[in-house]
Amino acid sequence: MITYTVGVASYVNIAEATAGDRERGVLKRLAGTPLPRWAYHAGHLTTALLVTIATALVLALVAALGYGVRIEPGMIPWMLAAIVAGASCFTVLAALVVAFASKQQTINAITLGTFLPLAFVSDVFVIGGELPAALRIIGDVFPLRHVSHTVLAVLDPAGRPWPWTDLAVVTAWTLGGLAVLSVVGTRRRAG
Repeated sequence: MITYTVGVASYVNIAEATAGDRERGVLKRLAGTPLPRWAYHAGHLTTALLVTIATALVLALVAALGYGVRIEPGMIPWMLAAIVAGASCFTVLAALVVAFASKQQTINAITLGTFLPLAFVSDVFVIGGELPAALRIIGDVFPLRHVSHTVLAVLDPAGRPWPWTDLAVVTAWTLGGLAVLSVVGTRRRAG
């Protein structure tokens, strides 16, 4: 559920909020202020992180009090790092959707229409169930499964192997998305 919150708060909600601000002219008005564009986006990311951390705290309390799960203090920094990595990746992907789609309703349909199916093939809702090979491949390609595996690995008291591959996939999606955003921004400024 932490992974689901990361995706919804950072991908679905940020894309919708940014598109809404663009449609209402907020982004044009901000361009005339001393506030740098990165600060606007950092505010959205901070909000997504706060929502996700609050959700993680509630889930940790439910797990500890309701199910006797023991969360070691050493797990917390790694959990925060996993949340930040996932939120950063999905914030960049949200910015990509906003860069290529024009209307808030369209963006909402795209983000929900991609996120929810990916959640089902990415070990977010169904863990341990066997999916058909084609769906496993789709889940392996996109970052959602890898964020989920990272979260599970850092919270496993038995000590799962460090999720280097999962972190590499999340990082690759983040850097790839930033590269595409840079190209799009350069073309728009030149055009």
